[in-house]
Amino acid sequence: MNPDDIRFLHSNIRPQKTNGKGDSDMLPTLQRYIPVDFQSKKNDPELNKYIVRNYYAAIDRYGKASLVYFLREDFSASMTGFEERLDGQSFGAVLSMLYGAIRGFHHELIEVTAQGDQVNVRMQASGVHTGELFGVPATGNAIAVPGQVVFTLQDNRIIAAEIEFDLSLLMQQLGVLKVTEAQYA
Repeated sequence: MNPDDIRFLHSNIRPQKTNGKGDSDMLPTLQRYIPVDFQSKKNDPELNKYIVRNYYAAIDRYGKASLVYFLREDFSASMTGFEERLDGQSFGAVLSMLYGAIRGFHHELIEVTAQGDQVNVRMQASGVHTGELFGVPATGNAIAVPGQVVFTLQDNRIIAAEIEFDLSLLMQQLGVLKVTEAQYA
């Protein structure tokens, strides 16, 4: 099976109703996210791109409950705004915070490239700020923040993620950081 012939699940998936923490009670078995034809391949760039695309489809639809199907037990991530690396449990807590504070939070994948065991994703995360986020009470503001993630996969699961996003832009959209014309002069 050629990965280009597969209809990626993320194309029509939108976030479902959750329990307010980004967790869904409607989580089916997600083994279907990796076709049987691919399960024996390792470090195949096309398979790795497929896994990452479906990782985003799953977290946007089911929240952190889907992480168990995509992250290795020894997963770690660095993320803009966090001084220390996050383990899988801490990363799940961050996802729950995001999905709980931003109604309709989802990722638009702009570009997905792969080489060996690494997948680079350029994307935009967006939604409406409806709950406390990083200490900022709900504003009702729409947010759209570009970002880039470099994933490292091992044994068809994500072992590491380096996540960068425009924190200043997010704070501007939340109304915490004001932009003046002088900043652009």
